[in-house]
Amino acid sequence: VTNLLQSLALTIDLAMVARIDPTDPLPVAAIGVASQVFFVTMVLANGLAAGATALVARGFGAGDLEESGRSATTAAILALALSVPLIVATFLFDAPLLKLMGADPDVLDRASLVLRILAFGIPGNMLVITCTGAMQGAGDTRPPLWIGIGVNVAVITSKAAGSWAVPSPRPCHSWPSHDPVMTRFVSAKCFAETD
Repeated sequence: VTNLLQSLALTIDLAMVARIDPTDPLPVAAIGVASQVFFVTMVLANGLAAGATALVARGFGAGDLEESGRSATTAAILALALSVPLIVATFLFDAPLLKLMGADPDVLDRASLVLRILAFGIPGNMLVITCTGAMQGAGDTRPPLWIGIGVNVAVITSKAAGSWAVPSPRPCHSWPSHDPVMTRFVSAKCFAETD
């Protein structure tokens, strides 16, 4: 369910950006190719989550809650520690990574901006995915499910409300800068206007 909602969130991202200028496909293509690179980092998080699930489950099954707690804590710290080099690599190697994913030269600059914006979400995503795996290892599957559903519904709702409640041809400087959920879409709108 949460994976479906995350995919829907990406679809809403694309719909919002497409609405800015329906005649220009480049911003939509930029989000598409940048998202591919971003999701590669999430594969690492899923691998870490699988390891956390196994280690926490082993400790939990043996009745060693202290070991389970250590495993979960270590996995969470490792997720955050891995986030730093991933963010740095995203900023240093954005163009080669995007080219590797098949980015067209016309899309490269815009995709680079989107990827750099997405990079700031790497620590949060890695931590959530890893902690979800650890909780599942302890047999506690419902809280991560409900938290994931709640967060995704809130994000999707705020994105949808922002997308269709605001008139499309809105100057870049008039977007509210205090809304963190809309920040990456404001940036997408700004780079769409700067051509």
